[in-house]
Amino acid sequence: MLKQRLLNVLMAGVLVMLGACATGPTQQLLESADGTGQAGSTEGAAGEGGPDATGLGSDGNLAIDILDEEGKAGAAAASAYRPNTIYFDYNSSEIRDEFLPLIIRMAKTLEDNPRMQARLEGHADERGTREYNLALGERRAQEVRNLVLLQGVGEDQVDIISYGEEKPAMPGTGETSWELNRRVELVF
Repeated sequence: MLKQRLLNVLMAGVLVMLGACATGPTQQLLESADGTGQAGSTEGAAGEGGPDATGLGSDGNLAIDILDEEGKAGAAAASAYRPNTIYFDYNSSEIRDEFLPLIIRMAKTLEDNPRMQARLEGHADERGTREYNLALGERRAQEVRNLVLLQGVGEDQVDIISYGEEKPAMPGTGETSWELNRRVELVF
């Protein structure tokens, strides 16, 4: 308890000192329409909306509490994304654009190595029946497989399997867990 209190006081002191280092407004360079890079904007004075000289934010809370619980959960989810995994929206098997480069890289790897095998493991979050989630995981894996095959990969190189909700990446209930569990994992 005492250690935590000392740590909080120390962190507040550090934040006060860092706040004192800022001397003016921040400037953001924007690309102008003519491509000269001359457009810009000046946004907010130093410390505006952040900690003041007391180390407290504008709402009176210690500035250490930068994220609320939902923000902390979202940050945890973003840092938990796995590199060979494609994530899906709720109740969807539609591949999001942000994952197309990963699928193309996978297809290129398989195309360059015709003896290599890949397994696409489809998953779902815990919402829905077991049967529905198995089918949804299979649809997700099949969508990824179809896209890989369109890149010229041999059909015999890519297998699919669905685990539905049986192998969660992050156990628990709530959007953070569900987001990480709606996925297809690429296994070579």
